Amino acid sequence: LNLCKNRQTKAAFNFHYESGSIETIKALVKGGTGYSLVPELSVGPDDKPHVKRFSEPEPAREISIVCHKSLNRPALIDSIKQQIRESLPSHIKRPREFTRIQWR
Repeated sequence: LNLCKNRQTKAAFNFHYESGSIETIKALVKGGTGYSLVPELSVGPDDKPHVKRFSEPEPAREISIVCHKSLNRPALIDSIKQQIRESLPSHIKRPREFTRIQWR
């Protein structure tokens, strides 16, 4: 995946934009200003025409619950985990095979 060069001009991009709002970035992409990587959960039905999925193997991310060792409340942690799982859309709940890579 080469994100550093423009395919047509082979020139490095001179534009870099950072935002705390995924919706702002998606609006820029819809307006033809560029492209971005966004979390799948941020993509709604109106965004679909502007979305290109990765080819196989698709990247995945792992979410972890981390807490201080003094928080010894397994029932609370299990409840949080269950709430997160129940709130996910069905297409994300489906089990997928993936290869874990070490990044740090």
